[in-house]
Amino acid sequence: MAHKIQVKRGNKADLPTLDAGEFGLCQDTNELFIGNSGNQKIFPPTAYIHPDKHAISEVDGLQTALDGKVNTSQVLTNVPAGAVFTDTVTTINGKTGAITKADIVALGIPAQDTTYSNATTSAAGLMSASDKTKLDGIETGANNYTHPTTAGNKHIPSGGASGDLLGYSASGTAQWVSPSTINAGQVDGKSVWVGEEGDKGTDANTIYFCY
Repeated sequence: MAHKIQVKRGNKADLPTLDAGEFGLCQDTNELFIGNSGNQKIFPPTAYIHPDKHAISEVDGLQTALDGKVNTSQVLTNVPAGAVFTDTVTTINGKTGAITKADIVALGIPAQDTTYSNATTSAAGLMSASDKTKLDGIETGANNYTHPTTAGNKHIPSGGASGDLLGYSASGTAQWVSPSTINAGQVDGKSVWVGEEGDKGTDANTIYFCY
């Protein structure tokens, strides 16, 4: 028949004084006690349980390693007033350190502020509101100009010879006419004469066209 040996157990605060060689188990701390001449003697727990976390000071060298680091999640919220960062950072044009106005000018940016006025026919500038409105009103392809061919819009016709006159051809259209082919007629009640200068008469009631 098997024998069962039981050990006194309970919470640490409730554990009674143990007799010499008597065991007592603290169920809340997992510590094992053995009585020794009427006194309790503490031994390590029966099963080691590693703590969930340690203080930074308990880990050798950890604080020193952290002292040189920056917590990027805290930079914008927990930076003390007047804090100075001494890290050397590459900036522009291969230079390290703070950026100066001279560094910016060296990149080709004007040293002085630039103020722009509206453009004129003689000076470049910005487009005015009225100019933009005018530009928006120009139809696509408006630069493809075609001269009208309706009456009154036609150019002087090609051809002709020295001494020729422009005469009527059709409504809005002219043609070159040799004076010798112009038929005599009347203008404002006066006769029309066409001929060489030497044949010109002196009649006040005649209009002379000479060649």
